[in-house]
Amino acid sequence: MGLFNLLIAGAIVMGAYWFLRTLANAPPAKLAALVRKLGGVALIAIAGLLALRGGYVIAVPLFVVALGLMGYSGFALGGFPWTRKATGQRSRVATGLLAMELDHDSGEMDGEILAGSLGGRHLSSLAETELKAF
Repeated sequence: MGLFNLLIAGAIVMGAYWFLRTLANAPPAKLAALVRKLGGVALIAIAGLLALRGGYVIAVPLFVVALGLMGYSGFALGGFPWTRKATGQRSRVATGLLAMELDHDSGEMDGEILAGSLGGRHLSSLAETELKAF
């Protein structure tokens, strides 16, 4: 029985390690969506428990908030307007020396040097010594 418990504990530790490594390497946008969905599921479970105990006054608004977190709405089939965003959006900001661009879907950011000896190069293509000199 002791060896079996040790094997189960080892499997749990390895599974937890794999899960944490996967979370650490996940894109920020996907991680935020996962957290919202898990939070919504947790709130629905709490609302269900409250409803079973007779706390409908708290359970119903909590359920509606949970649906909003998950991207749905009890009021409209399409969800709350602020929970849906279009894909393919990018933000760009520029100064006289540098132009930066952020991809909203992946969370990746890169910049282009506009002036100076490194003009025309992207920050992602520079070595660490070149970045420090810039």
